[in-house]
Amino acid sequence: MNKEELLTAISALRFAAYDLQLYLDTHPYDQNAIVDYHNLTMEADRLQAKYEEKYGLIAVYNSPVSCPWAWGQGYWPYERKNQIQSREEV
Repeated sequence: MNKEELLTAISALRFAAYDLQLYLDTHPYDQNAIVDYHNLTMEADRLQAKYEEKYGLIAVYNSPVSCPWAWGQGYWPYERKNQIQSREEV
């Protein structure tokens, strides 16, 4: 999967999981929905880890840094390779 496909898949899985979460608020004993919810969240987590390994963090709450405001100090998605190289030379 390329970057856009990964983001689309992650968004779709998170949306479906959130929808099931709302359903489970009113149907907490529906075992099929519980299994589906866990499968969706596990797959979304797997794809998100794959995305973040290749392209960087998606959200601040996943930041491994100790300073929460420092999570965005890496390269931003809109930065091009030549901009990154010139930034490293400075």
